Amino acid sequence: MSGYPAFGVFLARLSGHRELDVRSLSGLAEIPEPELQAVFKGASPSMSLLTNLAPALGLHVADLLVIAGLPVPEELAPLDARAGSLVPKVAGRSVCLPPGSREQLLEYARSLPQHARTRPVPVPKSYEQYPPGFGAQLMRMLSNRNLNWWQSAETFTRLTGGHLYLSAATVGAVGRGVNRLTPDSLVGFAVVRAGDPGW
Repeated sequence: MSGYPAFGVFLARLSGHRELDVRSLSGLAEIPEPELQAVFKGASPSMSLLTNLAPALGLHVADLLVIAGLPVPEELAPLDARAGSLVPKVAGRSVCLPPGSREQLLEYARSLPQHARTRPVPVPKSYEQYPPGFGAQLMRMLSNRNLNWWQSAETFTRLTGGHLYLSAATVGAVGRGVNRLTPDSLVGFAVVRAGDPGW
């Protein structure tokens, strides 16, 4: 495959994976069908369309913005970038819990009150500027969860019980498109997304 797919292609894949046609997705997202059809055919999505579409697809709005290649506004960015240092530890301990207890932990995390932002959203470092590509999308989604390269690599290892070990440099190289995604590394990214309690 040459080139990078437009958002309409990604949207078709996401909705197809969820067995939703344009009509049913339009109803779920409360978006007029012609407007949604236009996006499938290549029109640029608006912020309001993406905001309505994300829950219908089971995604965070910030992640759908990443998929659309748009910047994540400050109000949707993580509130405290320092929290990422705790994610690998929490993830590692949660793996030891029985499934019912993991669900309780996720529900508890989701129920915690949101505090006001006390620091500005950090400007991405120069090495975190990624060219368009699948790896860039994944790295931006991890960033939405307060995970930098090292924290992502450590979280992958802990969530897979040590079966997947990637160095921080390898994770960064995936984001820059230098390293291709392997099936094993894609599993690591997917495990973090599936276990996401809203970090």
